[in-house]
Amino acid sequence: ESPTSCPALDSNTFCRGIVGISVIDCAKPVLTSNTVHHMSIVAVEVLSGAEPVMRKNTIRDNQGPGITLNRCGSATVADNAVLDNQGIAAIVVEKESNPAIHGNDVQGGNIGILITGGRGIIWKNTISKCRTAGVQVCI
Repeated sequence: ESPTSCPALDSNTFCRGIVGISVIDCAKPVLTSNTVHHMSIVAVEVLSGAEPVMRKNTIRDNQGPGITLNRCGSATVADNAVLDNQGIAAIVVEKESNPAIHGNDVQGGNIGILITGGRGIIWKNTISKCRTAGVQVCI
């Protein structure tokens, strides 16, 4: 089995950049109580087999999506505040991703949760004030 990075990122602030947090290549970090805001591309991107646990983070006021999950396996996105992000959706689930998304407060933006080519289980989220749809599922 190949080595895996499993750091804990707790109570950090990431602001005014391009990407706040990038989790890739089968990494399994625990992201807790961080704030990510005013990013120009995406606040948190999860790619290439990464499986983070994201809890109690505040992701707000980003020009792109709050969280993008692309080929990420079984990430956990729980109890986060994802607020007023201006990308296609607050949370985007793409290509071969199978996350557990629950207990989040998703507000504002275009779409709350967009699932396109991904899977996952989504339950007990509060999704409000979205311009297009709370949840959109498409090919």
